[in-house]
Amino acid sequence: MSSIERACQGRSDQRFQTCESLPESSANWETLSSVPVAEGLNDIFGRDKFDRYVIREDRERFLVAFLRAAIAIEITEPIAACRDPKDDKFLELAVSGGATCIVTEDNDLLALHPFRGIPIVSVEQFLASF
Repeated sequence: MSSIERACQGRSDQRFQTCESLPESSANWETLSSVPVAEGLNDIFGRDKFDRYVIREDRERFLVAFLRAAIAIEITEPIAACRDPKDDKFLELAVSGGATCIVTEDNDLLALHPFRGIPIVSVEQFLASF
């Protein structure tokens, strides 16, 4: 089960309610994105298997809002460090964008904590820091 599936299944739990309030708190951090990350999110959010959790239109609206809020970063350094090569795009984004942390529920990324001095933390750890 992917991280996005777990997040969608958790819609009624406290984590989802906390995540719904994040845009109000987003003045505390900046969100970065890149073309490879945006393409990956578009591919994932377009999958029919998520229809039972969140309707497609809501997923599309979320993606548009996310991309509008994110700072577009050009990838300046290719990286091949993650045991799942599909996750290297997040490391490239963090390094190219000078990120202060990577927030994820992906175990392949969490296993790299820290990566080149960039902390890799779970959503729970990230939220606890506020």
